[in-house]
Amino acid sequence: MFKQMTPDYELQYYDIADNKLLTPLEDISSFEGEILISLAAKVGSTRLIDNVIFNSVCKAPAL
Repeated sequence: MFKQMTPDYELQYYDIADNKLLTPLEDISSFEGEILISLAAKVGSTRLIDNVIFNSVCKAPAL
């Protein structure tokens, strides 16, 4: 049902990085600080680009 409600899209790029150094983060489970998530996606003929900053204040549980 969800797929029927969402438009067709193509994720073109995403990255998770340290916001201060802009270096990619492979594992955020022990990272503390600001995390920058960047992505680009195509919805129909429109390319959407966005960046979001999250503050990591606590460690994620180990899986």
